[in-house]
Formats: sequence, C-alpha cells, structure tokens
Amino acid sequence: MQVHPIARALAASALAFGLEAADASADVVEYSWSGRVEPRGANPWGLSGDGSGLTPDDGTPFRLQGLVDRNAVDLDDSLNPDFAEFMAESVSLTIGGASATVSSATFLLSDDAFSGLFDSIGLEAQVELAGTVQGFSAEVRLPPSTFDLTSLAVPDVPPSFADTMPIQFGSTPNPEDTVVTLPENATVTGLLQVCPAVPGVTAVDWTTPTAGKANGIDVSVASLGGPRLARFPLTTSDFAAAPLCSTAQTVGYATGSDWSLTLSEPADAILLYAKFWRGSGGEIDPVTYQFDAPFTIVSGLTSASVSNGNTLLSLPVASFHDGILRFEGPIAGLSVDTDSSSGDEQSMTFAVVVPEPEGGALASLAALLFLRWRLAARRR
Repeated sequence: MQVHPIARALAASALAFGLEAADASADVVEYSWSGRVEPRGANPWGLSGDGSGLTPDDGTPFRLQGLVDRNAVDLDDSLNPDFAEFMAESVSLTIGGASATVSSATFLLSDDAFSGLFDSIGLEAQVELAGTVQGFSAEVRLPPSTFDLTSLAVPDVPPSFADTMPIQFGSTPNPEDTVVTLPENATVTGLLQVCPAVPGVTAVDWTTPTAGKANGIDVSVASLGGPRLARFPLTTSDFAAAPLCSTAQTVGYATGSDWSLTLSEPADAILLYAKFWRGSGGEIDPVTYQFDAPFTIVSGLTSASVSNGNTLLSLPVASFHDGILRFEGPIAGLSVDTDSSSGDEQSMTFAVVVPEPEGGALASLAALLFLRWRLAARRR
C-alpha cells in the first residue's frame, strides 16, 4: 500500500498547526489496548521475553492510547475497500511502566479481513525508549463487524466502536524485526469523544494518573492520595469558557491531598478543571484550597468565594462544585494546600494555553482544501 505524499504532508501539517479541517469541532476517536512486547536479538530497551511472541504472559507489558481527529485524511492512497489509515493526533505509550516518546504514528484499520473472519486495528510508529529509537508495530484482531469501513474506493472516516475484546492473539513484529508485540485479553477501545474546538487550549493526555503530556509539554502531579483515571463530560455550562470532551479524561483523587503540578516548560496559562470538588463531604465548611499562584474563575464554581489575593478558593459544604480556574503565566508549576482531611474522591484535569502559530494554519487550510478538490475530482 502506498500513501500519497501530499496527503501525508497535509496530515502532518494539520497536526503541527492544530488545524481542525474547516469544522467547528475537534472531535476525536480514542483507540487503546494493551499487550506485551518482547525483544528479538539486540535488546536496547531492556525488555523481557524470549522473542517468540507466543504467550500473552511473556514479555514486558505495554499500554497504548492514541487519538485520531474525526476529520483526519485517509492516507490509503489506493483507496482499498474495507481498509483505512490515519495519522494519529497523539499517542501515549508506556512500556514496562516507562513513558516512551512516539513519533510518525499511524493507525491502520481493516474491516472484515480474510472474508469476514475479523476486524483489526494496528499501530505503526517510531518509538524512543532508553535513548534508542526503534519501529513499533502492534495489532489487535476484533470480532467481525466491530466497526464498518466502506466497501467502495472512497476515503473513510475514522470509525468508533463499543468497547470489545480481542478474538485472536497473533504476534506482530516491527519492520526491523527487533521487537515483537502480542495483544492481551483485555478491553480494546474505539471511543468517539465529542470535543468543542478551543483555539490555543490543549488538555493533558494522561498516560498514568500522575503523568501525561499537553502540546508536547510533560505534565506530572505529585502527592495525590489514591489517584485513578476517570471520565466525565466537561462540556456543560460550568466549563463553557474552554470546554473539553464529552468523555474527558480526568484524575480522581482523595480530597484531602496537598498536591503539586509540574510542567517541563512554561505555558502561557494553566487551566484547572474541577469536577465534583468538595464542598459536600469535605469534613469542614467551607473547604478551602490555598494555591501558590493567583487565579481567576473563568467558568462555573458559582457558589465559590475567592480571597487572599485571588489565591484562596473556598467551597461551601452544601454541594459539589464544577468549573475552571485560570492561572496566568508564564507558569511551569502549581501547588495547593487544603484544610480538608477527607479521603472521599473528587476529580480534576488540566489544560495548557499556548500561543497560536502565525500564518501556518492558513497555508495548511489552503492545502487541505486543494487535497479535497483532488479527491473529489478523482471520484468523478
């Protein structure tokens, strides 16, 4: 299969400039699954396993999560029926608990392969771990009709599907045949996230409950009690200033945690999304959150009071509280002390605000429109 160089360049350009392909939304499909990776020959990543890729409990565990823009260009230049390829907007990959750096990532999807035996989804990428870059290939086979691609020779749209389980567990070597992956018998996700476009705002893509990335910036949170990943809609009126996705990833943690946030480089501003903050069950009235930087409430938190030079947030015990706090920058970190000792859970996530690129988006839009004209002309 060949990928048209214009299509690949345009997809890369759209990612580089945050272009949303002439739509007013930034809806994405999240693909995620887990498995094991084993070395073949040299082993610069320090993996375990014998390289056979035969047993699902051998090798080093991996977990991948990738986002594909719902408007992504189908890179399958041959327009093969029941097949599609899309450049990933972002990919988080952990191998043995270590966060890997992923580049040149594409998802390949096949519908009703081998005369309807299975559907499949795969990832092809360049991955850096322990200072060494290697190709990384992973595939998981799913029940037939998990998703549908067109049987016509036309571009496809990234499909979404309900959580499902693998039905086959074959191994997949990388192009260099230096590592091999095998999926685990665990949930595979193809979740559509409805995400209003907010220029200049990038939410954290959490790899673990305490680490993630946003716009290429490493993000970490320390001193959280009982952290776990959860999903909530951050599209209601309480988040109107900068809504995220209908199934946004958040971090749940114990209310009484005095936590600190660290960015690997400064952002123009940090947005803190509070979901079900206490308030209620916080064991004190009001529950206070003393930050080390001033903030403004830009959405929601209608019952809150702010004091101490705009650094102290007070939330009455009568209810839970949702909303967005904005901390102006340049800012590369944030910490909070609360007077609550409650172990009950509340949730949050963050986004960074970065400058919009100048000029590049317009050029990318013109090129994208040209590509769409070419595709339309080819189908006439």
